[in-house]
Amino acid sequence: MSSSEFISIKTDQDWKEVKEKAEREQKRLLLAKLSPACPISHMAERELREWHSSHDVTDTIFVEVDVIRSRNLARGIANEVGIQHQSPQLICFSSNLTPLWHESHQNIQASLLNSKLL
Repeated sequence: MSSSEFISIKTDQDWKEVKEKAEREQKRLLLAKLSPACPISHMAERELREWHSSHDVTDTIFVEVDVIRSRNLARGIANEVGIQHQSPQLICFSSNLTPLWHESHQNIQASLLNSKLL
């Protein structure tokens, strides 16, 4: 059972707060950009949530953003970090908010999460 839940962010202020939390707690931050209208995004989200619920990853803050409802935020993050916006997409940041890796679409699988987060 995972010791943390996903933090849903909707605004620039939410994004600022989770970044501050990651720095303060010295934890990685895993951002999931997801679309409620995309079948590939649904599959990636299911894979991510199943993996998350079965692994106790305490050194990572899991964050999600709905790329339709919070389109400006999702695109703003892409511009801020210099990683092309995609959906579904995972971006993992170090505790000092340096992007460590990113992956998208069908590459979002348990094997990726095992190799990158465990």
